[in-house]
Amino acid sequence: MSDVRLPISRRQNDLDMQDLLRASFAANMRVQRIEAVRVAVSLVIAAAALLAAFVSATATPIAVIGAAWAIVYVTGVNPWAKGEARRAALVQEMFDVELFGLSWNQAAAGPRLPPHEISQLVRGFTPSRGRGDRLRDWYVDTTDVPQPYDVFICQQQNLGWDVRLRRRWAWVLLFAVLTWLGLGVVIGYVAGLTFLEAAIRWYLP
Repeated sequence: MSDVRLPISRRQNDLDMQDLLRASFAANMRVQRIEAVRVAVSLVIAAAALLAAFVSATATPIAVIGAAWAIVYVTGVNPWAKGEARRAALVQEMFDVELFGLSWNQAAAGPRLPPHEISQLVRGFTPSRGRGDRLRDWYVDTTDVPQPYDVFICQQQNLGWDVRLRRRWAWVLLFAVLTWLGLGVVIGYVAGLTFLEAAIRWYLP
C-alpha cells in the first residue's frame, strides 16, 4: 500500500473510479441476464415434467430434452456464466485495488482487464437498470479514519455484503430443491407412478 493517497471517501467518486463501478455493474447485469435465461429454460423443462407425469407418451421426448439441456448447461452455459461472473469480480477487484492503493496480485487474480474491455462495459451500463444512483459514495464515509484502518473498514463492509448474498442464495437453493423433491413425491403418488417412472418423468427433466 502506498504511504500517501487520497481519502477513500473522496477518491471513490472520481470519474475513473466511477467508470470501474459502472463496468462492474454492467458485467454483473450480463451475468444476471444469463442466469435469467438458464432459469427460464430450466423452469419450462421442469413444467414439462408435470405433463410427462400424467401423459406417458410425452415422457421419453421430455426426458431426452431434459438430458440434452443438462449437457448444454454443464458444458456450455455454466462455464459461460462463470466466466462472466469472474470478469465482473475482476473489475470490482480493480476498483478496490486502485481505491485502496494496493498492489495488484497477478498470481491470485490474473491479468487486469484491458482498457478497451472496461470501456465496452461502461458503454453497456444502463443507470436505470444498474441502480446508478448507488454508485456514488460506494463505501461508508471514512474521512476521519486514519490509514490503513479506513481500508479495513471498507473491506469489512465488503465481507458483510458477500456473506449476506451467499446466505440468501443458499436458502433459495435449499428451498427450491426441497420443494421440487416434495412435488415429485406428491405427483408420483397422485399419478400412480413407480419410483423408476417418477425418476424418468419428473426428476430427470
